[in-house]
Amino acid sequence: MKKILKAFSLLIATLAGIGVVFLLLFAIFFKINDPRDDISALVGYLTDRELEITGDFSIKMYPSLVVEAGRITLSNTGEYGAGNFLNINHSTVTINLLQLIRSGTISVDIMLEDFEGFFDLGPSGRTNWDDFVSSRTNITGDVRGNIALQGSGRTLSDVIADFDGLVSLALSDGVWHGIDMWHEFRKARASYKREPPPEINNYRYTEIDSMRLEGLVNDGVLTSNYFILESALFNVSGSGEVDLVDYDIDYSVTAKLKSLLLIENDLSVDEKNDFVNEQFPVRIKGFINSPSFRPDIEEIFRLEVEKTIQRRTQFLEKNIQKRSFNNLTPPQ
Repeated sequence: MKKILKAFSLLIATLAGIGVVFLLLFAIFFKINDPRDDISALVGYLTDRELEITGDFSIKMYPSLVVEAGRITLSNTGEYGAGNFLNINHSTVTINLLQLIRSGTISVDIMLEDFEGFFDLGPSGRTNWDDFVSSRTNITGDVRGNIALQGSGRTLSDVIADFDGLVSLALSDGVWHGIDMWHEFRKARASYKREPPPEINNYRYTEIDSMRLEGLVNDGVLTSNYFILESALFNVSGSGEVDLVDYDIDYSVTAKLKSLLLIENDLSVDEKNDFVNEQFPVRIKGFINSPSFRPDIEEIFRLEVEKTIQRRTQFLEKNIQKRSFNNLTPPQ
């Protein structure tokens, strides 16, 4: 019975996929010279947003549907006011129609070049990005970047989980709502040092002057060895992973204060040393809107070993220099 139901579900999914493709093809052939208005109308019906294609536009049909477009703008919905939500200066989307018809598998290549996203917080407390992709990242700001991904599967989740490619993102004038990163860093350090946690403050957000992330995507997981975040108070750098399916993050970072002017009286002598003269390693892990901040024990131990080796090396070098000098000094 289970096999029958599975086969039936697969048949329905395949027919639905083929139906969507043929509807799109019908819309394209209906106005073959310039189908941009038809595509904009379809996007408006599905998302309640206005899509405008003002740049060059071309479509190839078989064996893959290849849509290439120049300047594309996607508007906000009513809750987020007027203005654009997304600008894409060049994009290419390829869907393997032959594979879809034969096996019901969706195979997609996506390339977004020089795109801009304007992520805002609405009256409901939800960002326009989270509303668009049905997530809960709680991050606002201006995002720019480039994305090249390819994946296949029978559902959209399967395709995302299969994604391979490249991602480069930059955030400016950003805010991470609901997370005070500086307070979380201090808590993680206090936990490691077995000190009382810092007092709870009223700030439940982090202002981000800029953030840069670059990495490779493999099987739906973005691995970034280049991550830098700058705020008015501190800098963060490190590496880690983001699961593109469920937005789980796992990053090992170090935090370093930029200035003591605003918070000097709030810090102990040891905190000043750990966050100013040193860089304290922290592991950020969990769902992106409520991750845990904990001491990165493995990285702390690694840094301690490096310091010990460095001190030992310097000690040996000084001894060698001293002996060499004594050997060169003529006897009295």
